[in-house]
Amino acid sequence: MFGLQVLKKSLASIGYRVETADSAAKAIAFMDAESISSFDCVISDHHMPGMSGIELLDWIMAKDNTLSTIIITAEEEKEIIQHSLRSGAVDFIQKPVKQSELVRSIAKAIENTHNKRRLAETQMGVKEASRMNQIFQAIHAPEYEKQLKSFMMPTHDVGGDFMNIFSMGDGKVLFVVGDVSGHDVRAAFVSAYFQGLVRGLFEMEKKSVVDDILPFFNRILSEEWNNAIASDFGMPTSLGVYVLIVDFKARNLMLTSCGLPTPAVVTNDGNILFIHECGHPLGWFADDTFALKTYDIDNWGSLFSCSDGLEDFAKAEHINPFTLTYHLISDKKTEIEKKVLLENATDDVFTMRFQLNTEAQAADLPQPVFYARYTETSLPQIDDIHHNIEMNLHFLFENNQYRLFDFLTCCREALINAIKYGCKGRKDTFCEIKVTFIESEKRVRVRIDDPGEGHHFDPLTEINFYEESEHFSLGLAMMKNLCDDFRQERKGATVIFDFVLE
Repeated sequence: MFGLQVLKKSLASIGYRVETADSAAKAIAFMDAESISSFDCVISDHHMPGMSGIELLDWIMAKDNTLSTIIITAEEEKEIIQHSLRSGAVDFIQKPVKQSELVRSIAKAIENTHNKRRLAETQMGVKEASRMNQIFQAIHAPEYEKQLKSFMMPTHDVGGDFMNIFSMGDGKVLFVVGDVSGHDVRAAFVSAYFQGLVRGLFEMEKKSVVDDILPFFNRILSEEWNNAIASDFGMPTSLGVYVLIVDFKARNLMLTSCGLPTPAVVTNDGNILFIHECGHPLGWFADDTFALKTYDIDNWGSLFSCSDGLEDFAKAEHINPFTLTYHLISDKKTEIEKKVLLENATDDVFTMRFQLNTEAQAADLPQPVFYARYTETSLPQIDDIHHNIEMNLHFLFENNQYRLFDFLTCCREALINAIKYGCKGRKDTFCEIKVTFIESEKRVRVRIDDPGEGHHFDPLTEINFYEESEHFSLGLAMMKNLCDDFRQERKGATVIFDFVLE
């Protein structure tokens, strides 16, 4: 006989606090009154007055699916056993009940309840961190929204990447972009904490992000937070961040970057420039100093930025970071297509474009689609370079395949010339290829810069096909006939050519 009082005394004698009820209805009323979350385990006979044990189990699962339930049945009630397990019971015990078996089952059920509740708390923390990040990342500068295109995808439910934008008034806009190390809930909370700090101190206290907030948070991370975390986990936290202020009235840009990939700008005529060397992430050195560096933006069309997660993914997938950025911020791909493109990403991916030239439409400005640099030692890999450019940029020529061959030939020949004669056999010098695309004109522009002093050649000079045939080199003289526009700067140390697609 399964006696409630006997069971209560037996379990109380080994340290459990036990409450009993002689029906499911009374058990429900009691759990409602006491709060169901205060219980760790429910033991129920299947056969009771009124509601059955299975019906009580269904109520418990609907009310709190972390609470473990044990069903007691007769030996022949196999159908009840199967039903109870399908409904969420953690165990069943057949009559007659053996105390040793019951004690083992209760211990397992309580552990199961605690594990489920810890998981539920973690999931709740994830949702809360996600909600906080969404609140903080709202754009607080609506007048600049049309100039901004961005994409962000955390690898988990929450991530450590963030971007905050604040209007400073008088034609100024502030960007605070960051990436917290790690991919867990801790990274999300550090991200939310820093964003809340910036928002509170900047908006309410009018503190300077660079002079006040960065040094303050750096000290918190390096001296307090990381000491506590390292003792528990051995994994200190760092924050890569950059602070950017664009002043449209003064036509300048001020930037400090700490541990994030170097932002890039594209000039109005299609040159790609990297504007600031990267410092240490916050949390590395308590005495780090931070200062803004000022740049003139008169000839700058757009600014581009990305996370190291994007760079790492691009490297692993052999995609140029600018090619990937173009796909992610373009309206040509759906959000689903973008997520499929990034399905192998192991870190949060973030990228953005901010238009600095407000007098032009975004479609009229050059957008970067490829950037790379090569040293003198790269010449033997010219076929691989050729293939890499083709793999990344063939999408631009989907309706102009006949022009793709001419485009690749011009890129190849200009690079051979730059590597051979510009780098002059020195391993510490490099040439750069920069490819941009103007959507409104369907114009692909290639700019190749080398460190040389120029080559004194005439692109109209007739070439010797026999001397150049070893590398299938048509030479610079033929490039003028293959492209739609060709010009040189710095006596040929810079070569620029355009292809206009139909």
